Amino acid sequence: MKRPLDQVSFTRLELMKLLFFVSAIRVDDNDLLDCFSDFYAMPLGPVEIPSYNRLINNDIHCCVSETINVHLVSNAESIRWTRDAVTNRIERSISQLELVNPKLILYPAYKLVEISHVWRCWKVANEIANVLGKTSIKMSVDSIRSSNHYFGV
Repeated sequence: MKRPLDQVSFTRLELMKLLFFVSAIRVDDNDLLDCFSDFYAMPLGPVEIPSYNRLINNDIHCCVSETINVHLVSNAESIRWTRDAVTNRIERSISQLELVNPKLILYPAYKLVEISHVWRCWKVANEIANVLGKTSIKMSVDSIRSSNHYFGV
């Protein structure tokens, strides 16, 4: 079941899946994988570890009005760099994702996980992790860029 936009609050899992999609989508042949590049294949899909750590430390807040707004509240240098230098790129990537699938941000966590599991880069990395007896393994930026880009449509 999809949620009305005015009632959206994101779980950590939903935020991590949406960050993966926003990072990987191409706008004018560019993506955000130079900014968000530390993705690991985990059982529930790709997770960008530095962003996840910021999220659990309450350094990132996300809310929805007419669009997604991400507020980076830490004073850490890397976060200030992201906020000041990349905000426009993030907004353009979100807009592109909304064009490709305007309902994506309304999907519940399990649906976002299903969509992330379609990506070949996650499937291959997850299989390698399983063979090695690990629960996670780093995904290369090249593997994400060359993967099938599926956004649930």
